[in-house]
Amino acid sequence: MRNLPPLGLRRRARTYRDIVEILAEKCQLQVSISTLHDFLRARSRRNRNSARRIAADANPIPPRVADGESVRKPSEDEVRQRIAAFKARKAVATLPRDEFHFDPNEPLRLITREKSEPDK
Repeated sequence: MRNLPPLGLRRRARTYRDIVEILAEKCQLQVSISTLHDFLRARSRRNRNSARRIAADANPIPPRVADGESVRKPSEDEVRQRIAAFKARKAVATLPRDEFHFDPNEPLRLITREKSEPDK
């Protein structure tokens, strides 16, 4: 068997335990199974992400155009108006939370609401 990287051995359905034994026997390299797992996981992520980057570079996404109009950036005045309108909005009122009350001298407990009894 020729020297295969651990990722190639995993692709050939070898277990992590088998790969650890091969590394110890052929390369005189002592690693734990969890270390090998973490290494292969990081390596496969890096390979997958680089493949995505290559695919994205080869096929750039054109800007969205609605009804044949060109895409334009808003002017500085429009941006300032949007920011001012956002700041002028009223804040959403937060509802008081009655379900929980903290008293450092008491144990924590949930305050339950009384359920109304159905009419008989």
